[in-house]
Amino acid sequence: MTPKSESKPGGMGVFKYELLLLLISMIWGSAFVAQQIGMEQGLGPMTFGGLRFALGCLSLIPLIIWRKRNLPAADREAKLPYKACLGAGLLLFAASALQQIGLQYTSSANSTRSCYFKVTFDQAGNVTSILDKQHGNKEIVDPDAPQPLNQYVLYKKGALAGQVTTATLVASTGPVLGCMTADGVATGLDGLRRKVVLYDALPRIDIINDAVKGQQIANVEMGYFAFPLKVDNFMLRHEMPTGDMKPGVTSDINDPNTEQYFTSSTAFSTVNRWIDASNQRDWGVI
Repeated sequence: MTPKSESKPGGMGVFKYELLLLLISMIWGSAFVAQQIGMEQGLGPMTFGGLRFALGCLSLIPLIIWRKRNLPAADREAKLPYKACLGAGLLLFAASALQQIGLQYTSSANSTRSCYFKVTFDQAGNVTSILDKQHGNKEIVDPDAPQPLNQYVLYKKGALAGQVTTATLVASTGPVLGCMTADGVATGLDGLRRKVVLYDALPRIDIINDAVKGQQIANVEMGYFAFPLKVDNFMLRHEMPTGDMKPGVTSDINDPNTEQYFTSSTAFSTVNRWIDASNQRDWGVI
């Protein structure tokens, strides 16, 4: 008698299974992209999870029908462990829902988000986009503006003399708020730290800028933070220590739309706590 050795899978057989494992990994990994997009489009975690599992069930129906037609009679009559299947399904749904909830607060290296806003930054720490999730991901930052939002610019005798070109971004998150800090430098400053803070249960964004003035480079120099808001045909109104007003003047002192004295300065305004840019219809930023 000649002993017969058992053959082990190898060659193309193993390669086939490795390809299948690679395909599964690609499908599983790409699912996170779809999940993140779903959250950004305003789908709630439970809604997204429900739709995801419903599509999964529908995709299994053809397989169930095929197996029923091709299985032996004894296997078709076997009872399924429905209780165990239900328990496993509930656990999987709970795990998926928690993952979706976490994606609402997970940020990439150049963005931070809450359930109300997604804020994106460039390499200089400037804000290039703010999406308002409550209003269908409406863009708040004007992408066509010459400067991005919260960019520091320095003008020397009316000409641009400096701005922030690079910054170190550091994101931090907690149970109540998340923050993106950008440490950078610019002409005329010894230091510049800009913070953008988002809150978990509050539709609000805090922008905190701390600039350390450096050596003066000219007799006439002016530093600004740019705030280009995407509000069409906007009207400004801001709070003063004595009330609120709409900036801008005309020579007609009887014009009811003029709230500022004709001889007063229109180049600068003393703002107490807020500025409102509104199109006077259905959209505005305060």
